[in-house]
Amino acid sequence: MITSYKELPLGRYMDIVAAVEKEEDPLKRQVTVIALLNGITEDEVLDLPIAEYKAMLAAGAFIEQPCPEQLMRAADTCRLGKWE
Repeated sequence: MITSYKELPLGRYMDIVAAVEKEEDPLKRQVTVIALLNGITEDEVLDLPIAEYKAMLAAGAFIEQPCPEQLMRAADTCRLGKWE
């Protein structure tokens, strides 16, 4: 489980940003983010016991905080470069 921006790979961060931008339903957005942070499918998240879901949601709460400036610059570089 990824619990901080320091542990979050840049590619996965970009996947989360893309998923959050296109998903309007807050619950579906939470499920998608939890799945991406834990490397599991959305179906697996939906099958979790509520207590485990809440624990994963709490552990991933860092994602709602502003992203550190260093990561934002790296993500912008990747979007501008040949890697996107």
